[in-house]
Amino acid sequence: MKILAYLIVLAVATSIGVASIATEASAAPSAKALKRAECERRAKEMKFGIHFIKRNRWTSECIAGKHPVQT
Repeated sequence: MKILAYLIVLAVATSIGVASIATEASAAPSAKALKRAECERRAKEMKFGIHFIKRNRWTSECIAGKHPVQT
């Protein structure tokens, strides 16, 4: 009975440790995610309205580099 209790405590402690490591790894956004967010922000500013297919296409092209940032 004692061994079962120790195994349960060990399993809970391990799962908490793994969960905290997983959240730390996913906390830093990748370069691809940052690029997608920037392109989606720019597409939103263009006011495509209900034409979400056009906006999605424009976002995909922006990520690919067809719509460079104009300064």
